[in-house]
Amino acid sequence: MKVYIAASLEDNETVQYYASLLESNLNAEITFKWWECEPHPDSLEEKMQQICAEEMGIINCDVFIFYNGETKTSGKYVEYGMAEILLKPIIIIGKEPTMLFKHRAKTFIGKYEKNLDEQLIHAVSELSGMVIQARNLNRLFEQ
Repeated sequence: MKVYIAASLEDNETVQYYASLLESNLNAEITFKWWECEPHPDSLEEKMQQICAEEMGIINCDVFIFYNGETKTSGKYVEYGMAEILLKPIIIIGKEPTMLFKHRAKTFIGKYEKNLDEQLIHAVSELSGMVIQARNLNRLFEQ
């Protein structure tokens, strides 16, 4: 299963934790590890390469995770919008969603819940299974 995790730059340590949790427990592939890139590249070419890599990470993911931490930056909302447009299954971790998040069904996990790790693993596994089933159905109809 392929996963993309969106968050603010300031939340990169938390995101790295969730990425390693999913990689070790579900053998998930993180489609783009933006936290390993230079946060503010000098050249326009480097910036464009990172933007393209982020976009491809979202396009290629089976499940999109939105970490809605305390910091407010616009980048994660652009990524969220792409996931919405692409009709990706979305898991939101963090603060209670605002109206922005309520127009399509999503999985919401509160940031301070005791078994957050287990809930995240279960939600990603369940949504990935649904994506795989949908792909298999599409293949049947294409034949």
